[in-house]
Amino acid sequence: MIAPLILILLTLASCAQDEAPEPPPEKESEPEMTPGRRLRIALRDAPEKVVPLFEARSYSYGEGATMPYRLLQPSNYDSQKDYPLVVCLAGSNARGNDNVNQVVGAWASHILVRPENREKYPCFILVPQCPSGSNWGYSVPDSVRARWQDGSSKPIPPGAASTVFGLIDELRSEFSIDDDRIYVTGHAMGGYGTWHFIISRPDLFAAAVPVTGGADAALAKTIAHVRVWAFHGEEDGAVPIEYSRDVITAMRAAGASPRYTVFPGGKHLIWPLAYDEPELLDWLFAQKRGSTGSDR
Repeated sequence: MIAPLILILLTLASCAQDEAPEPPPEKESEPEMTPGRRLRIALRDAPEKVVPLFEARSYSYGEGATMPYRLLQPSNYDSQKDYPLVVCLAGSNARGNDNVNQVVGAWASHILVRPENREKYPCFILVPQCPSGSNWGYSVPDSVRARWQDGSSKPIPPGAASTVFGLIDELRSEFSIDDDRIYVTGHAMGGYGTWHFIISRPDLFAAAVPVTGGADAALAKTIAHVRVWAFHGEEDGAVPIEYSRDVITAMRAAGASPRYTVFPGGKHLIWPLAYDEPELLDWLFAQKRGSTGSDR
């Protein structure tokens, strides 16, 4: 009797083992959301999710020349009210005339169009497209220009800043824009351009947010009254950090109080981190041309 009983118990144990549920498969960990990965996702999605929000326009200047640009009006625009204007300058990869790539490449525009930001910060968002082979302008020392040219006799193009200034004036005539709340921001080539814009027209802009850009420290006194919040990666190999650091230091020596954020260990691609700064938009939209105060 013992042997048959053992056989029955072994059979039941085997059946129980066969019917035991399999453990759930291990869940694959999601890839780390690095600035680079965030940028790749945004570049992939922007043509369908961001670009269509903007009206495609063209600015005519000179003898038959045009500059494509995109414009987003405030939600529920009321011509009886004045609204800030934010100029977003993309990097060099967005140059051309398709009137699409500059929005895809201007990270600030991706942040500003979020529904919660459009509700909290009603404004005009202008994204001009830099022509191929041109730039937004460079207010950099001669030593930097010489390094860029590297012995070439071909001069660096003068840039498209004056065209954008004309476009801004046209929009000011067409829409109810608050002349005391015109802002400019950009990264990489757009970061250089942001510095160049406020140096070229310090009377026009209330505040600027240059990201991975730079300027000539000798020109700092020109913009001591402009509110600036600059961002740079500590180990930026494309735009050396001293290009930002030196002009910030010179602005402070001239009596200004610019904000300056350095990302420790950060490389060139830090604009997703910069525009995620929790206080940035509150700070930006609080700035007015000609206002005073120590907290800039």
